Amino acid sequence: MLHIRPEQLEVLISGKTREFKRRLAKHLHRYFPEQSRSLGVRLPHVVALGMDRARFYGFRSEREICKYLNLMFQFGHDFDKQPDFIWATIILTNPKLKRPDLKMRRLYAEAIQRTREEAKEPRESIHE
Repeated sequence: MLHIRPEQLEVLISGKTREFKRRLAKHLHRYFPEQSRSLGVRLPHVVALGMDRARFYGFRSEREICKYLNLMFQFGHDFDKQPDFIWATIILTNPKLKRPDLKMRRLYAEAIQRTREEAKEPRESIHE
């Protein structure tokens, strides 16, 4: 029988975490190039912060954590605490949404709907 000591397990986990952070940074560079470039050397810190916040709200899978970071880069790094995004706070803290996948599905659906509604709003003309 194979026995893995706790310190060996920690090394394995930290290696997987580092690799996941690298993949997240690459993803963010691809889909949010301006925000990623503006962060520069702080990008890894923001990725780690996003991972921590995602886990705080119960998200554990790589897909859910990646989606949470997408929302951070779309709406702002602290969107979950901003009055303009109270809808997100309500979803994220809803005790009835126990399954993280359902919580993320609801959060993403609401984000998409609100983004579409914003795009439809008439813009003021600069000539008025």
